This record gives sequence, C-alpha cells and structure tokens, in this order.
Amino acid sequence: MAPNDPYSAMSWAIELAHFNPADHKPGLQAEVESLVRRAGETMGMDTQRGGHILKADIMLTTRGPMILELTPRLSGGWDSSFSSPQRGADFVGGALGLAMGETLDEAAWQRYFQYKNPERVVAVLARVEPGARDCIGRDFAPGIGTDRAGALRQAYESLQAGKFLN
Repeated sequence: MAPNDPYSAMSWAIELAHFNPADHKPGLQAEVESLVRRAGETMGMDTQRGGHILKADIMLTTRGPMILELTPRLSGGWDSSFSSPQRGADFVGGALGLAMGETLDEAAWQRYFQYKNPERVVAVLARVEPGARDCIGRDFAPGIGTDRAGALRQAYESLQAGKFLN
C-alpha cells in the first residue's frame, strides 16, 4: 500500500465505489442472474402474480458469487436514484408502476428498465473517513463518461473538489 493511501486502515468490507454497468468476466452476469432467480423462486416469488423487484447485494468470492442480502425492493443507494437514471432507466417509475398493478410486459420493460443510454458509464466514489469500521458517514462523488477510466477520473475529481451527491 502507498504511504498516503486513505483506505489502508479501514475494514475490508466497506463499499468504496460502484460502477454502472459492472464489468466482469464473460458468463458472470448469467451466473448471478441464475443465482438471484433461484433465490427468488425459493422465496416463492415465481408463484405470485405480476412483476416483482428483487434486489440482491452480491459479493464475488473465490467460490463464485454469494448473496449477502436479498430484499424485495430497489437499491437504497445511488444506483436507483443516480446511476441508472443517468443511463436512461427509470427503476423508481417502474417499481411504482408495478405496485399500481401495471403489467410487466415488453413495453413496460423498455419504458422503465431498459437503458436508453447503454454506452454511458457512471461511477460513484465514496469518501470514507480514515480508520472507518463500517459504511456510516460516507459522502459520494459522481462521475460520468464513455468508459470506466473516464467515469472514475471524473468521480475522483469530484471527490477532490468536494462535489458530492446529496
């Protein structure tokens, strides 16, 4: 670790950033989708009427993806309220539509959940206090670009300038 590394003294499980879209080895998305689908079926979601939202916090391990948390709701972080809208999706509107009885069909999928700007990459970088032991008290700096490096560079510049999401 670098001598000025602000992250060297923190707990290993503190989320430092997120990227939308994620970028992983081929096949991992299908593996995660299968894992979450099986978990939803285990919860009985496949026997319920209508469309459903199931949020899964995943940790990638040497044994494959593992579910840390599984809840029937949208993300409470910046994915639903910042990065997905920046890429042209409206998860919040979709969740409200489903809650009001709207049918989850191809038209609804395209209207709410399909990205209209799939080429856009969004990064959200956390400012974490030195020595942090948990995720409480973080500030989040945004970046948008056409590739991961550009989005991360912009997020880092926002972090350095103190430009955080509210």
